[in-house]
Amino acid sequence: MLICAANESTFAGLCKTIGQPELVQDERFNNMMTRLANQHELKEIIEAWTRQHTCEEIVDQCMANGAPASPIKEVSQALSHPHTAARRMFVDMEQLSPETGETEKLTIYPIPIKTRNHLVKSYQHAPLLGEHNDWALAELLNKSPEEMEAIKASGAMG
Repeated sequence: MLICAANESTFAGLCKTIGQPELVQDERFNNMMTRLANQHELKEIIEAWTRQHTCEEIVDQCMANGAPASPIKEVSQALSHPHTAARRMFVDMEQLSPETGETEKLTIYPIPIKTRNHLVKSYQHAPLLGEHNDWALAELLNKSPEEMEAIKASGAMG
């Protein structure tokens, strides 16, 4: 379970949610620094409340009071969740199969965290053996055309 109370308003929402709105004024928790200094005690208070509720109840109640919350999912649950598809977290690309030499369609999950207005980029396929040899020799290693041919002829590169 993840509950976010990263600022004063979300902390107030969390306090309301757990039925202890007075914690906002409590000297131990009345600002970010005092909450940090007393985090173990605050954690115990929050956990005492969460133990009494299901994950779904916690999320619903926190969200209703302005304290963002979410269950922590297994990878398979996260990938199959409708929200993952709605946020366009999947990227389809084509890749040449090293076994068959045929082009295959792959679905990848490149960036697990996205901001609200993030655009999904198109991704290039993984490089084929030797595909970037000329670029690496010329651009990274500053080899002349003659040196490049000698290196490739030696069999040192795939």
